[in-house]
Amino acid sequence: MSLALVSHSTYLDHDEPSHPECAARLRSINSAIAADTQLSALLQPLEPRRATDAEILAVHQAGLLHQLEHMAADGGDWADPETYVLPNSVEIARLAAGGALAAVSAVLDQRVDQAFALIRPPGHHATPSTAMGFCLFNNAAIAAQFARDQYGLERVAILDWDVHHGNGTQDIFENDPHVLYISTHGWPLWPGTGHWREMGGQAGAGSILNLPLPPLTGDMGFDMAFRQVIAPAIQSFRPQLLIVSAGYDAHIQDPLGSLAVSTAGYANLAAIVYNLAAEVCDGRLVGLLEGGYNLEALAHSVVATLRTWLQLPHGASAHAATHIPEPDLTPLINALRAAHPLVQR
Repeated sequence: MSLALVSHSTYLDHDEPSHPECAARLRSINSAIAADTQLSALLQPLEPRRATDAEILAVHQAGLLHQLEHMAADGGDWADPETYVLPNSVEIARLAAGGALAAVSAVLDQRVDQAFALIRPPGHHATPSTAMGFCLFNNAAIAAQFARDQYGLERVAILDWDVHHGNGTQDIFENDPHVLYISTHGWPLWPGTGHWREMGGQAGAGSILNLPLPPLTGDMGFDMAFRQVIAPAIQSFRPQLLIVSAGYDAHIQDPLGSLAVSTAGYANLAAIVYNLAAEVCDGRLVGLLEGGYNLEALAHSVVATLRTWLQLPHGASAHAATHIPEPDLTPLINALRAAHPLVQR
């Protein structure tokens, strides 16, 4: 089993230290991986590359690229009240998108079995026209479209387990039958999109699958949602590549989230998607870092994901499952089974 890890020191240079999405996030992950000598010895380092204009514009409008470049050239600004742009941020965002592309190429070229990209800034809130929610370019969307355009894949699935709905990814692919976007997210929670009734439109009807989860949904609820809704949808769609928008802010310790997943819960989700990829797409699996703002929880959960994908045993940090009362997801699951074409029974 082989797993590539995309990382680059330049990702640390997009940094507002007082902002939740800061370089300390990546430093904490890097430190945790380095401290795990068994894991770090098995990971295959993979250099990112710079995404081209054409690769970015395959999912974004030219106006967004021009706006961000002008902000950077003028010394930096805020794309929205939460999203900072420094003089070097656009080039770093190109390298983040290019890290996602490098991960996809490594897997599709069969150089490795799976890949995980430790990239930032994150991407899943960036819409075709707008940078928002800490995100400049939509890394997962760029990667999925690249797999379609450059490798000729007919079906790509993006599974987003960040606590916030990936409104940008949904906007990009909601009318596209070739890309399935699945999101588990806290509800109600910013950005306020991602109702279960949002299933895609026009030719893309059924290409969106949203699971808006009530506060304090944790390990048990996520396991139920993944096994009873997400797994059947992926099995029905049969993607040729599975991309995970891997946000870790659904962790019970995260300061920006409303859900209650433990590190052990993330290891379980990683195992489910690993097995799904093995079943439907010959193991072709790519993880892309999104959110996660409790540094210790983030680092431990990324390590748990990587160890799971390498079929390694877990340390103590991945065994502390949550045991709290959780809301009943049965009404949501039943509604999706009755209405969503990929889940219907």
